[in-house]
Amino acid sequence: MITRRLTLLAVICLAVLITANTSTAQIKLTEAGWCPNPDSPDPIVMSYPRLMAKGKKPTQAQTGVELTKNGAMVTYTEGGKAELMIADGGVLKVHITGMADRVRKVQHKVALPLSFGQGASYSFKGQTVKRFPATHTKGQNTYLYKGDARYVTMIDREGGKTTFVLPKVFFNQLTDSREWKFEAFTWFFNTHPRETIKLTVFTGDGKTTPLARDNGSNNRATGIPGKAYVNKFGQYNKVDFPTKIKDEADLKADVEREKKYYDSLPKWDELDEYGGWKGTKEKYNLEATGFFYTKKIDGKWWMVNPLGNLYINRGICAFMPLDDYSWVKNKSVFEWIPPYESEFKSAYHPQKKDLVFSFHLANQIRKYGKPYDRTEYTGRMVDRVKRMGFTSTGAFTDFHEAFRAHKYDPNHLILGSRLVTPSANNEQFMRIHGKYVDVVSINNYTYALDKDRYRQFNKWAGDKPFWLSEWNFVSPSDSGLPGGLRIVESEEMRGKASRNYVEQAVSLPFVVGYESYKLIGTSPTGWRWKRQVGVGSADGIFAISGRPYKPFIKHMTDANKALFAVHTGQQKPFTIDDPRFQMGKLTNKTTGIARMRSAEVVLDGNYTEWPKMPFERIGSDRLALGHDREDFEANFVMAWDDRYLYVMVNVIDPTPQRNDHVGKKYWSGDAMELFIGSDQMDQGGAKIYSDRQIILSASPKEGDFGWACGGIEPDERAQYPNMKFTVVPTVDGKGYSMEAQIPFRLLGFKPELNNLFMFDTGIDDSKNGRTRYRQLIWNGGQTNSSNRDKWGRAKLN
Repeated sequence: MITRRLTLLAVICLAVLITANTSTAQIKLTEAGWCPNPDSPDPIVMSYPRLMAKGKKPTQAQTGVELTKNGAMVTYTEGGKAELMIADGGVLKVHITGMADRVRKVQHKVALPLSFGQGASYSFKGQTVKRFPATHTKGQNTYLYKGDARYVTMIDREGGKTTFVLPKVFFNQLTDSREWKFEAFTWFFNTHPRETIKLTVFTGDGKTTPLARDNGSNNRATGIPGKAYVNKFGQYNKVDFPTKIKDEADLKADVEREKKYYDSLPKWDELDEYGGWKGTKEKYNLEATGFFYTKKIDGKWWMVNPLGNLYINRGICAFMPLDDYSWVKNKSVFEWIPPYESEFKSAYHPQKKDLVFSFHLANQIRKYGKPYDRTEYTGRMVDRVKRMGFTSTGAFTDFHEAFRAHKYDPNHLILGSRLVTPSANNEQFMRIHGKYVDVVSINNYTYALDKDRYRQFNKWAGDKPFWLSEWNFVSPSDSGLPGGLRIVESEEMRGKASRNYVEQAVSLPFVVGYESYKLIGTSPTGWRWKRQVGVGSADGIFAISGRPYKPFIKHMTDANKALFAVHTGQQKPFTIDDPRFQMGKLTNKTTGIARMRSAEVVLDGNYTEWPKMPFERIGSDRLALGHDREDFEANFVMAWDDRYLYVMVNVIDPTPQRNDHVGKKYWSGDAMELFIGSDQMDQGGAKIYSDRQIILSASPKEGDFGWACGGIEPDERAQYPNMKFTVVPTVDGKGYSMEAQIPFRLLGFKPELNNLFMFDTGIDDSKNGRTRYRQLIWNGGQTNSSNRDKWGRAKLN
């Protein structure tokens, strides 16, 4: 690779402007990037310099970051380096060397949190200040700014400003990424690599700054004069939602309301004191050992509790105040923070003292008129969740020291490490892991539980019992909190999704429990992960106010009531009629492949020289990922000769040929995926070395030849003949046709008449060319790229 020894000197000067309300930005260097405003409730972490070619991915990828005493060293592929040093006066110097000739721009980028929609603002070129939108309508106002602005101001939710005076940029863009189901706002700016970059950053309230004036307004982020970002109950001030506390009288009235609500929940007379089913000891002739143990009965695994009754674990992770704590060093964020030495002292964190405060515990103190007492609080919460059918605590619960003192003995179950699904997808690991644990624990955040995949995990682990040790769903619209991993549209749907997850899991003969994440939702300024910025998410059974999420609880109570009948097979598991929450049905299709009629095939998207074979349809009912099924479908056909496999696909797509990726990640845009395996066809589970996953972009760039995964690593491509393909748009502009010629050598086997091999295909759809919005799969489902269980078959006729 020819490189030029181009040195780029970037000086980031943090000027102390002569006004009473601006100051030098305190830049902080992290492994993720540089942060000019670490004390803001919404810190901005800009990426380190990204060395870009013509596309939208770095041409010299970052390979590492080493933090030093006063700076950082960033390394890139092909020997590129960026040395960053913090000098006196808040100056950050960036020295870049080793850029390749094809580098055309240097980019700084940040994914701003969706919490900016709860009151943060922005301004470009010193023009009118605009609010980040709280909601987004698909297809409208996606690009908040596009242009060459050199003056950019970000105003956090409490009114604090961070202003960037950029070098000469040739592109600057702020995007509402919710258009493509990415819960963030994205900002980036590009500069020419041959220029010296001088970037000035300052902070302050902006009242007298020369840039981004806001007409003298000093309202806080809520837009309500005199009101801070978070109210005295730990809730967003501006946003309204069903469980919001209005005033202290409203909070105290909850005592009587809650008593009536919890008294209305089931009595659970069928359960013993450990949550096991009464009478099952006698029915199944079980032994009461005084301890929990596992036992297989009539082909189904169970846990047996100390009284000898059958038991399925119904746990709650983090059964204690945790992410509801807020980092309160910057008190201007909050409407109210009490003195440490006050009636609310017990709401402060016992180790962090006056720096960390729990609004949830403060609400408990107000409601019951007494300091927080852990024993009393835990007892109250245990009584409540038992009425919902829960039986245990789980991870992130601070157990009593007596529990920590136990050493291994035969009466204590080993529940193993809480695995994630990629780890469980390793056969060798699972075979070893299964030898040493009594129960296999897996964390799995997913909309649809892949039961076939879990059957394979169970087989590898030697038929050990399993439980799902962490998962949840959240509803921002009903909670006023924007965060979460698996987002649904309402608390009602959150409850249904949770019931679907739990009952589908327990319908498997080896699943003996679950742990939901978690007891108390995450505060808007929750400190556990990000200190001041928070990770506000309604992922608890109770809100910060202490109010229960009733629709969610209703469905989880129904699920807990049904578990015994579901596990014994007396009752079918609850199912949602929505493709998000169902795995694609295994159809075990086989498609025929005719021999190509013409010796010379022209790749032009035309079917003329092909043998007359019927196309295979991939309809909207084959949706594997995404939400919308309408207006997106495809059909395909294949042919072969002695050297090549030919594939033609016709795609109906309202936003066709959107794919900006080069060299990798084609699946994140409009693309066709092929899954092919010629060895060990009776073996399911993870892909094996000879399997191929080939991805062809619907908008190929110069030099693109697709992406072959599996046995071919990217640096081995030169050893294989290139795939050739063409993409032709439809006349009406609502789709495209793709015709591909794939060497059998690339596939790893020689073609012969009547050859049968594993095969599947998927069609990816993007609206912006960067993020996959939905996917159709011909035979399998969303796990095709990592698991061959559901691939269909193809035969050379």
